[in-house]
Amino acid sequence: MRKIFAERRIRKEHRLREALVKKTKYANLIDTYTSPDELEDKILSLKNLSLSPYVTTEST
Repeated sequence: MRKIFAERRIRKEHRLREALVKKTKYANLIDTYTSPDELEDKILSLKNLSLSPYVTTEST
């Protein structure tokens, strides 16, 4: 039950409406993209390396 509240708090604090909160040892910012095609290419290349990429968007 505590985990559910923590996930909701994290999503609210960071304005991540549709995000899934997962426990990871660490995360790295690889790059920023304005082109959806470039982003998709990077996601596919990371998945091919057996990594689990995720994307966040900046709210303005």
